[in-house]
Amino acid sequence: MEVDTVEVRPIPGVVLKQCLQITARDVISRWDVLGVHRQATASLAAQFLETLLERMPFPIQAVQVDGGSEFYAEFEQAAQERGLRLFVLPPHSPKLNGDVERAHRTHQEEFYEVTPCSWTLAELRPELRAWEDIYNTVRPHQALGYLTPAEFLAQQPRLPGALPFARSVLSPPTSAVMARSPNGGPPRRAGLDALVDSGGRAGAPSPSGRQGAYSLSSPLPPSAGPSLSHM
Repeated sequence: MEVDTVEVRPIPGVVLKQCLQITARDVISRWDVLGVHRQATASLAAQFLETLLERMPFPIQAVQVDGGSEFYAEFEQAAQERGLRLFVLPPHSPKLNGDVERAHRTHQEEFYEVTPCSWTLAELRPELRAWEDIYNTVRPHQALGYLTPAEFLAQQPRLPGALPFARSVLSPPTSAVMARSPNGGPPRRAGLDALVDSGGRAGAPSPSGRQGAYSLSSPLPPSAGPSLSHM
């Protein structure tokens, strides 16, 4: 599971003050959890960690973050208390967090830039939450064989400790309009023919130094490998 923060830009060239998005992405299923806060602090990041555990449809055992100050102190303590392994990237290495960086771009292009979203935190939060549901249950992903994350997860064996998928998770929001592509391909949301995400993971963790220090040449530890139960 990769976690990162990004400035909110409702339109190109405009940055909302005191409004930061925090994004979590499972690198296997492409399931995302989104939140917005006034600032990037360790206490708010710790709160988001609790939100993440509540909204992910399977157990999380590891979290990967960059070296931002919001991922120290209270965030580290919260991860430790919940038994989560914390992998921290070295400075200036966004490519090692490539999946969540790609998620930032997707949400920018497919939510902020094409919907009349609100510019105030109180109004933006429920709008972003609704988009999260659409993203996870309606939007097809090229990397998943044009399945949604919910459809992909429904095909996987039940993980120990995972909750059964609720109908609200597997069923798309009633407001989402589905349309089959003209060439007979997989169904897509009407008007969103370009919604595909090839994804991609770069980098591999190394057990040297502070837990989670990374090296491009180091092998991926078994405990942090590409398994739904670990990421």
